[in-house]
Amino acid sequence: MFVVGLVLLLALSLAWGLAWWRVRRGGADDATSTSAAPGPGWTTAEWLDDLASRGWMEPAQAGLFHARLASIVRAHLEMARGVPAARMTTAEAVEATAVAGGDAEAALVGRILAACDAVKFAGAGAEVSAMVGTLGEARALVAAQGNPVLGAVGRGPGAGRKEAP
Repeated sequence: MFVVGLVLLLALSLAWGLAWWRVRRGGADDATSTSAAPGPGWTTAEWLDDLASRGWMEPAQAGLFHARLASIVRAHLEMARGVPAARMTTAEAVEATAVAGGDAEAALVGRILAACDAVKFAGAGAEVSAMVGTLGEARALVAAQGNPVLGAVGRGPGAGRKEAP
C-alpha cells in the first residue's frame, strides 16, 4: 500500500513538474502546436507569410496548415471587423462578417473557413494547389479589410524561433 501511494505521488509530481515546465517555456513545441493565437507586433500578412514559410503546404501537413490558417483568419476578423470569430461557428462568422463588411467579404470568409473545416473536421484531402489557393484567398481578405496588428493574446507564430519579423 505504501509503495502504491509513493508511486502515485511520484507520478503526480512528475505531471505537475512537466506542466509547470511547459508553461515556463511558452507552451507546446511550435512544430506540433495548432495554436495560432496572435502575438504582439505581428500583422495578419506577417502571420500568413510565416505560415507559408513553414513547409506545411503539403498533403501530409494539410490538417496543421488549415488549423493554423483558420486561426489566423479568425483572429484577423476580430481585429479588422470586430467579429469575435474565434468564438463562433463558421456560419456565424460568415453572417457577422456580412453585417460588418458586406456580402463579398462574407463570401470570401465563407470559402476560406469552409476549406479549412473540410480538412480539419471532415478529413478531406488537400492538394498543394488547393492550399495555395486558400492562402491566396486569405491574402485577398487582408487586402480587402486592411492589415491590422493582431494583439498580444497568445503565442506568436515565430515562438521558439530566434528572429521574428
